[in-house]
Amino acid sequence: MMPGRHLTWWHLALGFWLFAGTQVGAQSDDAAPKKERRPVYVVREYLLNEMVSSRVQGYMPMPRDTFEEKLKTLKRATANDEADDARLISGIFYAKYQDQQLVEGRAALEVVNKQPNETTLSLAPFRLPIKQLRWSDADDPNVTAGSGVANSNVVLVDRSSRLLFSWSLQGNRSASADAPTLPVADATFAVTLPPSSINQLVVDLPSGLVPVVTLGDVHQANDSPVDLAVVPQDVDEGMERWLVTLGGTHEFTLRVVARTTHEESPAGTRLRQSTMYRLTKSAIEVHSEISLSFLQGELGSLELSTDPGVRLARVRIGERELVPDQITRGSQPGHVVLNFDTPIKGAKRKLIIDALAPLVLNQPMQLPLLQPLGVAWEQATAVLEVPDSLVLKKLTCTDAIQTRVESRTDSGGGELHHFQLYSPAANCEVVIGRPQTKTMVSSGTAVSVSPTTMTANIVADVHAVEGELYVLEAMIAAPWKVESVESSPADALDGTPTRRTRGRRVRMQLRQPVVGDEKVRILIQA
Repeated sequence: MMPGRHLTWWHLALGFWLFAGTQVGAQSDDAAPKKERRPVYVVREYLLNEMVSSRVQGYMPMPRDTFEEKLKTLKRATANDEADDARLISGIFYAKYQDQQLVEGRAALEVVNKQPNETTLSLAPFRLPIKQLRWSDADDPNVTAGSGVANSNVVLVDRSSRLLFSWSLQGNRSASADAPTLPVADATFAVTLPPSSINQLVVDLPSGLVPVVTLGDVHQANDSPVDLAVVPQDVDEGMERWLVTLGGTHEFTLRVVARTTHEESPAGTRLRQSTMYRLTKSAIEVHSEISLSFLQGELGSLELSTDPGVRLARVRIGERELVPDQITRGSQPGHVVLNFDTPIKGAKRKLIIDALAPLVLNQPMQLPLLQPLGVAWEQATAVLEVPDSLVLKKLTCTDAIQTRVESRTDSGGGELHHFQLYSPAANCEVVIGRPQTKTMVSSGTAVSVSPTTMTANIVADVHAVEGELYVLEAMIAAPWKVESVESSPADALDGTPTRRTRGRRVRMQLRQPVVGDEKVRILIQA
């Protein structure tokens, strides 16, 4: 070692990349180029003091003990890729549209940490390229962040505060094929944000352009209050400000189109839908409320795609009910067209549809769809109401998730299953059955014997201790043969009892279910 020179013990966590492309440490403003993310491992190097500044540009040094503690926390996060108790409450994003790009982007994420100690927060599946990641606290803005399992972005969180950063996004000039109802776009952006309860995007566009999104609510916001930590207070001359309210949506497609193109397109009509499915003993009652909003233009008719067996019972637009002549067949089988006597326009016009569909028990069945066509779908929810007399045996959803289950508080009992739908074609397949019934049977048998035959008369009183009783079965041992089956009351049986297993099993369908203290008497002669 040369006299007067000192070695500094320095840590390089190769493969542990900061969001702006740098390595382990608290991020400074100078970002290194992005590199391929890899699992966390550590290489220790000894550097001469004068070499540190040139070797580790883009990093901020930290004490060895602090580094080791942060590395332990990170490794715990990468082992299970889950955050402890830190979570995102909301996110607001701002950008300016310029030359098919979103530039001058800024963002703020509201982070809540319930832990007294440092914990981790995964931002997966966040994909925006960002830089200048920092806390909003002026006295301590430095952030330690990196990548976890499957390249998920991870932040070490030691407080409840706001995460601030800058971002940009390159657009695609050609429209994607996954949303054919939207107009050809001047620029298309596939946006993935960190999941949170509330996400908002504020975008400044040149006059004459409008934003169109696959999910979310869009409206002009030139005079709306702004978050000055993220959004500039003033709108540049020749620009217009738009607000995209996304709710809990974090993945969507943004298209920037000419206003005239947008007005001529069906995408000028935006749709939100909520559907209630009520199960009865023999049918599914469908109640769908469709909210239509028009940025420009109006709508004279609306085509619906319906599932086989669905029958429209009532259609209303506001307080006005459509007459049967206004509901006609569509262009394809299963399609119907709703023709409005006066074209509808404006914001949040409500269309209410009541329909019926057959209920199939103990077999896979798709909840019936009422899917509007030719409009820009934004979001949809659904509720499945299952009474106590039925049970949900199986549930499989596509492009939808079950958000919660709650008990009905009214006298009808049962459960309410809530769903969030993520595409117009989202569907749920269910298997519905009867709940398991506890039955009590009191029976007696009288047998008469003659030299050549034996005759048996069986009397059985049946009632349901729990649940509802719809079907009875009797097993007959060989060599007995059933001569007759009767009931008391005389009309308690629905149709003629059926025989199975070569006549050894008799199945009796009840006309009305036996519930509680009700009883039915079955008389069998063999």
